Amino acid sequence: MARCRTIRMNLTDRISSWLLLIGGFNWLPAGVSLLFGGQGNDFIRLIFGDGILSGIVFTLVGVSAVYFFVRAMTKFK
Repeated sequence: MARCRTIRMNLTDRISSWLLLIGGFNWLPAGVSLLFGGQGNDFIRLIFGDGILSGIVFTLVGVSAVYFFVRAMTKFK
């Protein structure tokens, strides 16, 4: 039987993981809505509106994606 290796994650990794999950779950209804002729509504805008809070959440999700990309590129060199 194969052994699973434990992945150690620091606080930044954990926060980034959660933000990426939030971003992924946010894009699911937006994409499905657009496929079926909707307007592409997403959860973040439904919860926070079109104000500054939505912008902050979207920015944090984007920064998390860049963080994970850079970390993956430096880890697997």
